Amino acid sequence: MARRALKNTCLAYLASLNEPDFVELALHEYKSAINMTEQFAALAALSQNPGQVRDDALLDFYNKWQHEYLVVSKWFALQATSEIPGNVANVQKLLSHPAFDLRNPNKVYSLIGGFCGSPVNFHTKDGSGYKFLGEIVLQLDKINPQVNAKYLFSWVFT
Repeated sequence: MARRALKNTCLAYLASLNEPDFVELALHEYKSAINMTEQFAALAALSQNPGQVRDDALLDFYNKWQHEYLVVSKWFALQATSEIPGNVANVQKLLSHPAFDLRNPNKVYSLIGGFCGSPVNFHTKDGSGYKFLGEIVLQLDKINPQVNAKYLFSWVFT
């Protein structure tokens, strides 16, 4: 298990350089993965860089694992925590995804909580992360105020 963790960490570091050879390596690892854990680690490496390769891999992963509730929650969280510039727009788009339901606390925690845990995009200088959270809080308060209060506290104060 330690070897896999080391391999995945190295892959993420290499992919973060956004060099074509390293992106191709991460894509190869994604396509040749023999289980979900390996595939998800390669997807995480690919998801660090905006572009068509990232978008295609995210869609492919969702299509393959869409019937696995917990895997889809991880898929939402992976995108929400991304540090790509302007990620708030991606998260807003995911609110309309067929697998997302604002009435489902686990999906809310994965997507909204994941985004609020991203120091880069939640605390962006233009305030768009805070504005986004404010809009979500107003929507959630109408649906489930108890869950809203619980999550809001954990998002803002952790």
